[in-house]
Formats: sequence, structure tokens, C-alpha cells
Amino acid sequence: MMVEMANPIGCVWEVLGDSLVVTYCGDGATAAQWQAYMQMIRTAKERGVTRFLIYADASPPTHVLADIASVARGQPWHVSLISPSTAVRFAASTFSIVTKGFRFFVPEKVPEALAHLGCDLELQQQGLSVLDRLRGTSS
Repeated sequence: MMVEMANPIGCVWEVLGDSLVVTYCGDGATAAQWQAYMQMIRTAKERGVTRFLIYADASPPTHVLADIASVARGQPWHVSLISPSTAVRFAASTFSIVTKGFRFFVPEKVPEALAHLGCDLELQQQGLSVLDRLRGTSS
């Protein structure tokens, strides 16, 4: 399992195996964290990673959204964006246009979000565990 994480405040992620990136974006991500996140997305693209589970409490800056949209355009990615925030979902609505496999989910639907990504039961459990840990909600 390849693991890449940034500072646990702001934007953190972990890559499971060779096909799933689990990300948590909270408030307060720094410019350096967003730069590291964009580098991870570019590296994931080069390695053929196609599934992204993203839990976002806060929306990235506009220039980061534009950069992500540019990298994602035309990719055969499946993306599940989970957020309690209507503003986050609105800000990221562009992705449903540039990435066919993009869907929104409310926080209560994380298992459905993982199923949308084509994760088997084992990978769903791993994804849930990683997301809980990244969010600081694991017991």
C-alpha cells in the first residue's frame, strides 16, 4: 500500500493500493498543502489511478478548482464528492461536466459513495477506515 499524506490540518490524503485516493479537505489548508495535493493528483494521473473519494468541509480556492478541473478533463476517473456543505457542492459542480464519473453524496452516504467508485467490500471497509482516520473520527 502506497501512503502519501500531507499535514493533518487542511487537506490530507492516502492512496490505497494502486487505484483509490481517499482525501479529506477541512478548513485552513495552506497554499503549500494545495500545491502538494495538486502534485499528488498529477502523480496519480501518471500512475493510472482512476478512483477518488473526497470528503470536503471547505471548498478549495478558485485557482485550485480550476487546476483540478484542467487535470481531470477527459480522464476516465470516478469521483465521489462527499460534503455537508451546499457551497462545496456548488463550487465543485464543474467536475460533473469535465468528469463523467463524478457524483455528489451527503455524509450519511459514504458507503454508497464507495460503491459508486466500484470498490469491493474489502476496499470499502479500508476506505471507510482511512476516511475516519483522516477526519480524526476513528475510535
